[in-house]
Amino acid sequence: MESTQIAPQATSSVRRQALNVALAADLSENRLVTLAVNARPNATRLSPHASAVRGSQYPADTMTRLDRGSPSFGMPSAPLGSPLDAPTSVTSAHYPALDMERVQDELSLTQRHSTAPQHLLLWPCSPLKLGRVELQYPMDMEIKRAKLPLTTKPPRFLQPLLANQSPWIATLSLGQLTVLTEAYFSHFHPVCLVLDEVHFYSTHLSNAVKHGFSTSLDSSIVLLVCSLGAVAAHYNGKEEWAGEDPSEVGLGFFNLALDMFRHAGGADWTSVQCLLLMGLFHSSNLNVFDAWQSIHKACSVMLILVPLQTQLEPHQCELFWIGYLHESQILAEFDFPASGLGKLEGAIPLPLKPGAGQDAQHARYSFFFLSLITMRLLLNRTIYHLYSKEKNRDNMVSDAAPSFRSPPRSVVRELDRQLEEWRSCLPDDFKFESFDNTPNSVFTLGDMQSWSTMDRLRGSLMARYFAAKSIIHRSCLYRTLHGEEHSLRTDGGDDERGARVALGAARLSTLCSGILHQPLPLLLHPINSWRRYERFLNTGAFRIN
Repeated sequence: MESTQIAPQATSSVRRQALNVALAADLSENRLVTLAVNARPNATRLSPHASAVRGSQYPADTMTRLDRGSPSFGMPSAPLGSPLDAPTSVTSAHYPALDMERVQDELSLTQRHSTAPQHLLLWPCSPLKLGRVELQYPMDMEIKRAKLPLTTKPPRFLQPLLANQSPWIATLSLGQLTVLTEAYFSHFHPVCLVLDEVHFYSTHLSNAVKHGFSTSLDSSIVLLVCSLGAVAAHYNGKEEWAGEDPSEVGLGFFNLALDMFRHAGGADWTSVQCLLLMGLFHSSNLNVFDAWQSIHKACSVMLILVPLQTQLEPHQCELFWIGYLHESQILAEFDFPASGLGKLEGAIPLPLKPGAGQDAQHARYSFFFLSLITMRLLLNRTIYHLYSKEKNRDNMVSDAAPSFRSPPRSVVRELDRQLEEWRSCLPDDFKFESFDNTPNSVFTLGDMQSWSTMDRLRGSLMARYFAAKSIIHRSCLYRTLHGEEHSLRTDGGDDERGARVALGAARLSTLCSGILHQPLPLLLHPINSWRRYERFLNTGAFRIN
């Protein structure tokens, strides 16, 4: 497989900012990939024209749409049906002046934002009144959470047989290992392509078994896969694994892997894979601080590796985007320090369309991953343009800053349009109806309990879509709840409709995430699903009061 040339960071970042090209009416999965290749994930930035109009507070009807009047600089939009695997190039062009500090903030997700659940408690209608320090209760709770037990004992059902064996992992049969690795690749792998399945079996597992699970990165990766596989096997009721203690399932494998990694880990891509897998395990246990530490370290290692290479292999690009995605998701909910990985986003190609000979199932997983990235970029920029506190320097504490209460409706409509374009260009396997056409009861309990892997992936995208819809329209809910009469009289009912969208979409996002019907460790992104549920409960409390 050919390596991918790293584009110069500054040039790529400018090109990504300048390119704003509309989606064709007949959007398809090929168009989604074309947008990714051209570094235009669904035009998820406001164009320079739109930003200028917003800044001058012109009427909404003068808002310049991204698909009209915005010149394309550098690389033209690839027409539908054009070769998607052809290398991209940057032609010489005059780039407009751009605020590069703003560009980097958009990409890396500024830490000071107001979309996390606890920030809703600052609204005047909130029955709780919290001070600035008290508002940090989620961070305070997470850093004080008890650590996972340090046990390295074998699984409970194997203890009578392996209690006197050292190391016990080397005595497991290939069949017992296969149960766990298959559970990992069927449940965790589809949503997070940290490993190449063929390479895992032919290299990592082969080397670990061959050398009796001696201390090495190969052994560490296999043990981490087994720890996650044990979680999936336990909650899916897999044979003897169903009887394990939920608080200890997978811990013996995990802690052995940590011990090996302390000796074998370093600044290399295999170590990045280990750290990302550790983050997944901590996330499945809702250990937010430990998950952030693992992801943050993985991102920091990549910040070291990327500048040292003139070329990145395709899978290394995937690892970059996995780190970017998972760090952004944690930072969207908690005010932990960012690694700065997002500042390299302009230099790293997005995942490309799977090759013609690629396994159909893996191709679907790749499209799902690409869809998650484009959605994350849209959410990051929505947060920046509507809710970033870095922009509200006149009011750093309260969410009641005028720029939060009253973002121009034209900006809200534009972001909503971009969200609908993201939905419309999903591959057929993942397509779903828009919010306006979605019934109140999307799924029944029986439906969700019998979901296939593809159903779970589709449900996750639906949850992201509805969450984004709610975030985009939240300012309408604020204005409606706080009775800004002048605004309500002059907006033609837009705020009331937007408030209904914000509440309805929040409820649908909670339902689609599976949090009401599935064990938390089995959710695709348990930390975000849990926080999304908390946000929905807080918003619902305002409506009741």
